[in-house]
Amino acid sequence: MRKASDNADSMEQLRVLMERQLEQLVHLVNDLLDIARVSSGRMTLKRERVALQAILNAAVEASEPLRITTKNSLTLELPAAPLYLEADATRLTQVFTNILNNAAQYSAAGGPVTVRVESDQNQVRIDIADAGVGIARDALNRIRQGAQHLQSIAIVHGDAALVPYRFPDLTDIFYLGFCHGPAGTARTFFELHTITGDQGYKQWTERLANGVVQSGIPEDRRGRV
Repeated sequence: MRKASDNADSMEQLRVLMERQLEQLVHLVNDLLDIARVSSGRMTLKRERVALQAILNAAVEASEPLRITTKNSLTLELPAAPLYLEADATRLTQVFTNILNNAAQYSAAGGPVTVRVESDQNQVRIDIADAGVGIARDALNRIRQGAQHLQSIAIVHGDAALVPYRFPDLTDIFYLGFCHGPAGTARTFFELHTITGDQGYKQWTERLANGVVQSGIPEDRRGRV
């Protein structure tokens, strides 16, 4: 900054860079805090009547710095009439910002990103497409094999399931943390369902969610907060 103090253009570029890095740091800290809140059962949603268009516009604005870096184009296809939701605007903006950042980060430089919104009576469909390379067929086969292994060791009771962590010469343990426990495992099956359309993967996503709820852990933690 001292070297650039006499150059207005350099100072402006430096200010923009520092502002962008600060925003990224705040974003990372907020994500870590959200994970901690979910893990401890203290996540709260502030629901209010909000226009979906406003949420998406905020997400587009928040993800713009990364798209400028990657030079990705963005096409936003929104209905002319406002679509109102009963939702937590801040959380939804975070969700769409993360998706848009991923679309820019994992697409080819300069590739297109498209956000398309369609509504039908009381339902809304939001499609976000990018020009990423996707998953190679051989990689998808390996992911399926990993999912089959998780299914083979899962403890299933009716519509609920938990996957134990297995260590040599030790008793199975059930880790109920946010990322590496059932939530992370369920995400594997959720993504496989999204990619393949296989309803069996969707059922396993629901089973793992039911396993956490039926374990009683969420209620126990909520009572101790």
